[in-house]
Amino acid sequence: HKIAAYTDELLEVGEALLEPFKAAIREAAGPTRQKNVHFAPLKDPVRIYEKSFDDYGSRFKDVDGVIPVACIIDVLRCSIVVDRVDDVIEVLKKMEADMNVTLGGHSFEGCL
Repeated sequence: HKIAAYTDELLEVGEALLEPFKAAIREAAGPTRQKNVHFAPLKDPVRIYEKSFDDYGSRFKDVDGVIPVACIIDVLRCSIVVDRVDDVIEVLKKMEADMNVTLGGHSFEGCL
């Protein structure tokens, strides 16, 4: 019950944004790469809880009753398989106009 109480709101937002996220990723991938777009399921609530404490728990150790679930940014996840580095750059440039791109915890907002 505790994990559900901590993760429900985050997962509700993820569910609400899932279809717009998929549409934006498909658009960025372009018509020729649709078969190379792979969406993962929403991050598991248990994993959200574990990761929040493992990776971000020390940030809130002095604040009673605060859990770091809000630090989890990869509830919605996908991959786009490409053949060349130029293709990666092309996809990221398409994303740049409309979204903040984060790869492996590193933000690429406005850097392309």
